[in-house]
Amino acid sequence: MTHGRILLVIGVLTLALSSTVAISWLAFGRGMGTPGDPLSALERPWIYVSQALMAVAIGFVAARWLGSALMRGQIVLVMFVAWIGELILLALFGTFVASELTPAVAWYYWLIGTGGLMQPMAASVGGVLVR
Repeated sequence: MTHGRILLVIGVLTLALSSTVAISWLAFGRGMGTPGDPLSALERPWIYVSQALMAVAIGFVAARWLGSALMRGQIVLVMFVAWIGELILLALFGTFVASELTPAVAWYYWLIGTGGLMQPMAASVGGVLVR
């Protein structure tokens, strides 16, 4: 697999995983929690359940799309790089979504929004299941 195709895959996965955050938070989160207290959103488990299920599906579809181009370990690595890509997107463009999403605090909202390692692990499970 060429470097260009790997970057394309990571870019698509970054956008796809970002969409799971947006969909789950809009459907079940009603925002990032109480203003000034995003951790209050952790009391709503359906945010993360729905996000994990969508991430598994994305990992499954991505691994099917890639065929045998990547091995299991590489699929996991690509999912984690895409997860880091979400942080970069949030840091660069977060203020377009909400004024409090400045680059200085983007990492905090990114960890809460993606459930920490839950999202890339779920996507990796979906990808590894194909193999």
